[in-house]
Amino acid sequence: MGLTPGATIHEAVGCEACGNTGYRGRIGVFEAVRIDEAIRAMINEGADEARIAEQAFAHAPSLAQSARALVRGGVTTAEEAVRISRRESADA
Repeated sequence: MGLTPGATIHEAVGCEACGNTGYRGRIGVFEAVRIDEAIRAMINEGADEARIAEQAFAHAPSLAQSARALVRGGVTTAEEAVRISRRESADA
């Protein structure tokens, strides 16, 4: 997952309030790309998806990085972050 050694990892523990799921409410984890001039030029030149993604996320977090930040903040579990990251890899 790319977490630092010794990082605190929270575990989902169920209760009546969450229906024994360990989760209460929902939080969206999204990935958005701002099409700037550099990316627009790459698209127009027919650059492949990997090159465009590299440029797009050079200064912005990817979906997996955002999920890891939520784990570090105790907002979600490592299992959920892995689930999201696997879906991201399958969609690519």
